[in-house]
Amino acid sequence: MFDNVGRNQKQNAGRSAGSLLLSLLLNGGALGGMAWLTTAAVENAEEIKEVLTVVDLAPPPPPPPPPPAGGGKKKKEKKVEETPKEEVPVEPTILEEKVEEPPVEEEEGEGDPNGVEGGVKDGVAGGVVGGVKDGVLGGELGGTGIKTVHWSEIQVKARVKPRFPEAAKQLGLKEEKCIVHIVVNELGEPSDVSFKACPELFREAAAEAARQWRWYPLTDGGAPIRAQFDINFVFKLT
Repeated sequence: MFDNVGRNQKQNAGRSAGSLLLSLLLNGGALGGMAWLTTAAVENAEEIKEVLTVVDLAPPPPPPPPPPAGGGKKKKEKKVEETPKEEVPVEPTILEEKVEEPPVEEEEGEGDPNGVEGGVKDGVAGGVVGGVKDGVLGGELGGTGIKTVHWSEIQVKARVKPRFPEAAKQLGLKEEKCIVHIVVNELGEPSDVSFKACPELFREAAAEAARQWRWYPLTDGGAPIRAQFDINFVFKLT
């Protein structure tokens, strides 16, 4: 009986040792598996991180635009009713006839009490019809206030011989005469030159020479006066 007790204790001790060893093996394997899984998970996480780092992810699309105010419904346009226009009758335009006004007659002034019937408007009192303003009192009717004399009655101070025109030379003319009418002022200088008889070819040369002549003034009662006379200019080709 006691033999069985000792044998049972040995068997129980062996069984406990085996159970302990088996438990250590199982726990060690479990811990090793867990360590291996942890290491593998860390390596896989690093690989995934590297992949995610290399891949360039595109930015997310923009958000859709907000819906229009008022629910996006279009408002119906109200139709405006046109008011019928009333036709206004057009009155015809009556053109007034242009009446010509009679010409206005100028009223005659009282006139000069010393004037004569049939005299000239704005004439000088005491003048005669056909006379010249500022003429010499007692002169000829229609005179100019210039005393007419013979060319020999007025003394020459300086004279210029007229030149023979070149155009007359080309025509073969040898001699010609011009009657020149000259008016001299109170200083004896020519104030007007005209022609009574002179060919056209010789007029310019005759007038040019006559304007350079000088006379001593003609006097009347000791006062110098204007005078007029005719003078003959003779052109002769030598």
